[in-house]
Amino acid sequence: CLDEVQLALHDELRTLRQAESSLTKTCTDSAEQLRLLRAAKYQLEKDAADKAKAAEIDGSTAEIPGLTNA
Repeated sequence: CLDEVQLALHDELRTLRQAESSLTKTCTDSAEQLRLLRAAKYQLEKDAADKAKAAEIDGSTAEIPGLTNA
């Protein structure tokens, strides 16, 4: 038979376990979100580099005599 103190301790332990579970899920979700953000950052940086290269090519071809943009 559990006394009042033991019951309070069991209740506190249950609360702590629920909090631990919630924090673990939050950590897992945050790690996944960070992974997605890093992937998006990589893609944006790649797109920006591709755009810069395309602008460089456009600039170079604009200087070729007799070449018109269609």
